[in-house]
Amino acid sequence: MAELNITNIPAPRVPFVDERTGLMAREWYRFFLNLFVLTGSGNNPITLEELQLGPPNQPDLAELLIQINQNIAPQYEDQSGDFLATLDTAQLMSMMSRFENAEAAIQGAYLQPVVQTGTIANYNLDNSPTAGGVVYGTGPALAVSAAGTLGQVLTSAGAGTPTWAAAATGTVTTVSVVSANGLAGTVATATTTPAITLSTTITGLLKGNGTAISAATSGTDYAPATSGTSILYGDGAGGFNNVTIGTGVAFTAGTLSATGSGGTVTSVAQSFTGGLISVAGSPITTSGTLALTVAGTSGGIPYFSSASTWATSAALAASALVVGGGAGAAPATTTTGTGVVTALGVNTGTAGAFVVNGGALGTPSSGTVTNLTGTASININGTVGATTAATGKFTTIEGTDTTDATSTTAAAVKTAGGLAVAKKVYVGDNVIPAAAKGVDFTGNTPAAGMTSQLLNWYEDGAWSPGFASWSVSPTVDLASYTRIGRLVTITLLAHGGTCLVGSSITDLPFSSSNKGGASIIAINTNSTTGFTAAIFNLSSSISNVSAASMSAAVYWTFSCTYFA
Repeated sequence: MAELNITNIPAPRVPFVDERTGLMAREWYRFFLNLFVLTGSGNNPITLEELQLGPPNQPDLAELLIQINQNIAPQYEDQSGDFLATLDTAQLMSMMSRFENAEAAIQGAYLQPVVQTGTIANYNLDNSPTAGGVVYGTGPALAVSAAGTLGQVLTSAGAGTPTWAAAATGTVTTVSVVSANGLAGTVATATTTPAITLSTTITGLLKGNGTAISAATSGTDYAPATSGTSILYGDGAGGFNNVTIGTGVAFTAGTLSATGSGGTVTSVAQSFTGGLISVAGSPITTSGTLALTVAGTSGGIPYFSSASTWATSAALAASALVVGGGAGAAPATTTTGTGVVTALGVNTGTAGAFVVNGGALGTPSSGTVTNLTGTASININGTVGATTAATGKFTTIEGTDTTDATSTTAAAVKTAGGLAVAKKVYVGDNVIPAAAKGVDFTGNTPAAGMTSQLLNWYEDGAWSPGFASWSVSPTVDLASYTRIGRLVTITLLAHGGTCLVGSSITDLPFSSSNKGGASIIAINTNSTTGFTAAIFNLSSSISNVSAASMSAAVYWTFSCTYFA
């Protein structure tokens, strides 16, 4: 640990009181201040036990000074006697009353030395530390170096003051490759922009051991070249050896073949277990023929009477269908209706054929349909459900829509012509007519001037009016419309605005037709007329607006109906 920079006790010749100021001399003040700092700056720890016993004993100041005079002053060679002899006691006590902290600072200092830790400021540096400097030891004290500049590095001066200097740089003058561990190489432009090319000092197959590469060993590290046309086998140690071809076999051109004369079969036998088949001529010891004989019922069929036994069924009836008898039982023929067997031999979709799932139905000569289901279209020609076509009808028709609700090409029930309904029609979803189609009221007797009995439009929504030639446009609160057939009703609620003679309200949801217009009277919140206007033939605007000025707090509205 570096030695603390502690001001030494003043020599005996230094007076305790400065004669010029009447106060404690500077040397003695610094001495007591350092004692105060070294003893904790007034923050000595007091234990709970000490607090319970009472406050710590406070040494008498006069006694403390005597102890200093007796124990410390004799250590100085230039001692000239009792350095307290020159002090006036009353003057000393008066002076110490001005420095009440001095007594607390030196309490216990002469008997209880304390090792101080903390910041640099606690080590009694005479001046403020230099910003950017570093602390270093001078031997008896700590000091702060000068500040360096950005990018500099600190250089040691041994026991002297460290200094700041620019970081040293260097230049690579040449690059070379050392041949080692099986590698070598060359360097192009070694002194400017080196380009290193590596090569090996080994020929053949290479192997590595984690540090270097070396030549691989044949038969140890890899399979050796075969001698002639040998077969290789592993030797159990990571290598390979040639197989020795023994007698009676030959290995030629990759084929292993026998060269001996073979052996002799002395006996051949045959047996059969499971019924129906018997064996004759077994065993054969020299030469002969094995004979297998099958025995069963004429007209029957073999079947498994158990898991491992065959048997034969009874004779089956001619041209009859055969059905299984179940586990362990013989299959047998079954009786069919007239024409069933014949129909099995007829192609589907033709006369006399069966109707199969997914196959062609054909044209039946007669029959009664009690239930038709499915998603395919059904075309029915001729009389339906009655003796004559005039009275034939379906009592109930049900189906499932095969496409979306807007389909015009497919539906659960679809007709090429009209659909006449004698009673009420119950609709469980929206009725969506084609464009320009709707409800035709031609069944009613029209008035003399009738031009159309088709109701083909309904629509409601919001519209966005424009205000042409208004000096102050109003604020729109509500703009809605409803169209039924050709009849359009618009509503506008707004507040504020100033219109001039000739102003207009544009962008009607539908232009008016050439069959009439409409007059408009706008009423404001004061129940007075705001302005008048009109809709003329073949127009998309409300024109001929009269002059009016409404304040921002005045709401006005109108509603009118015209033909589109």
